[in-house]
Amino acid sequence: AQTTPPGRVALMGLLSGWPGSLPAAQKSMALLPGWPSGPFFWAPMAFSCGMHIFTQYLELRQLWKNRERTRPEEVKALGVEENSFLESQAYQREKRSFSMICSWINFAFEDLCVVFATPALWKFSMNACGAGNECKSTLLFMFLQNWIEKPLGIVESIYQNFVIEERHGFNKMTYSLFVTDLVKSELLTYVFAGALVPGLIRLVRWGGKRFHLYVWAMAQTLMFSFMWIYPNFIQPLFNKFEPLKDEKLRGKIEDLAAKE
Repeated sequence: AQTTPPGRVALMGLLSGWPGSLPAAQKSMALLPGWPSGPFFWAPMAFSCGMHIFTQYLELRQLWKNRERTRPEEVKALGVEENSFLESQAYQREKRSFSMICSWINFAFEDLCVVFATPALWKFSMNACGAGNECKSTLLFMFLQNWIEKPLGIVESIYQNFVIEERHGFNKMTYSLFVTDLVKSELLTYVFAGALVPGLIRLVRWGGKRFHLYVWAMAQTLMFSFMWIYPNFIQPLFNKFEPLKDEKLRGKIEDLAAKE
């Protein structure tokens, strides 16, 4: 019988979040037939759940502070007027409340995707492109998974920008700009995924048992490369940059930066 190389199994699990091959004893841990199982699935799920609950507890503590209507002495010392403080508190309270609601919705949706959608999409991609065409299967899988999660994110972003930010006078985005930025970000995702995923798969195949070291080296190289690429080539696609015209303010900012 033909066996899948260890590197390929690891890569499949890395890209899809799905434990590609598990012993029969681990599969017995599945709640229902066909569900993911084993410690390589449940341990990360438990850790993710614990971290989510902890971060939401921290957000809840901060939300309590946003409900306070009395200016702290430190804020009074900065010369912040009471109306400005109350407006800031109202904005932060509404923004944080919506963020917490979205966080719980996204957490539940992503867990459901891991259990149901992710394995189904991976199987569909493999069947559509052929089990031997790993690059195309992986790219198709990533495209489908991205667009399963994308609609929810778009709805949340629209409400955040055009309802909450607009209500408090902070929205500078138009619907046309929103759509344009979305198209640009999607195109950039496809370009970089199309270039990096095949290279990563070939690197895993070439690396053998030490593939993780080569993947780590590749990740470090990309990280440092994007520290130069992102501000010089990607950010200008979404934002306009020009020198600060207020020389007095510019001097204060430069002095503050020099102190740090």
